[in-house]
Amino acid sequence: VVDVLFAMSDDRRRRVINFDIDPANASPVANAGGPYSIDEGLPLELSGVFSYDAESAQLQYEWDLEDDGNDAFDDADVANARYVFADNGVYQARLRVTDESGKTDIDTARVQVRNVAPRIDEIDWIRIIPEGDILSVEVRATDPGADVVTYQFDWDGDGQFDTDPQLQNRADYVYTDDGVYRARVRVEDDDGGHIEGEFEVVVENAAPVISQVVAPPSVAEGVVFEVVTIAADPGGDELRYAYDFEGDGEFEVENSVLARVDVHYADDGLYT
Repeated sequence: VVDVLFAMSDDRRRRVINFDIDPANASPVANAGGPYSIDEGLPLELSGVFSYDAESAQLQYEWDLEDDGNDAFDDADVANARYVFADNGVYQARLRVTDESGKTDIDTARVQVRNVAPRIDEIDWIRIIPEGDILSVEVRATDPGADVVTYQFDWDGDGQFDTDPQLQNRADYVYTDDGVYRARVRVEDDDGGHIEGEFEVVVENAAPVISQVVAPPSVAEGVVFEVVTIAADPGGDELRYAYDFEGDGEFEVENSVLARVDVHYADDGLYT
């Protein structure tokens, strides 16, 4: 009997990865391959084919790719395993090999999963709207990882996002003036990966709306009375007024900024 560790330094002993001096059946040696690197959401090919047995015995392969315990080698049972890691990060893949007599060995491999920015699949909106109307935008986006995705909107395309990050992929906005706007949406995952999409909004000028014209139902001829026009513009534009007091198609007062005017009729009659 020989002490095979006799006179070995501590450094050399630390280099021993598998120690079995059984002359009839030495333990197998596992090799999990790696290190590996992959983008999140893509399948990773792991190879344990460089594992070996000194007696060339057939090996049983078991992978633990979720790092969920010493006995949880239940993620794959083949030499070459395929696995999709749900999120970015650094993982430890473990391979356990077992020979026909039941002897085992375990090897680990480092897996680097890189974050991938989300992608915008579709932006749904109405391109042409009248000023003062509500624009509704729905963004459909996908993230290859298990990330939380937020949305921000730059409604006028000035490079400043007008909304704080929000989980809702649908937003409403009111354009108060006509024009062509290059709006943008920014979709960002919780690891900082982001993508921006642009959509054009054409806001057409809308006619003002007269809600009421206030005038007395009857007056004596020659008496001055006031006509008040109650009107508003959907886009908040400055309004100007024109008045045809006799209903003949000719406007006696045009381009006035006054919503109130004084009127008198020199002769009796019914006027529109």
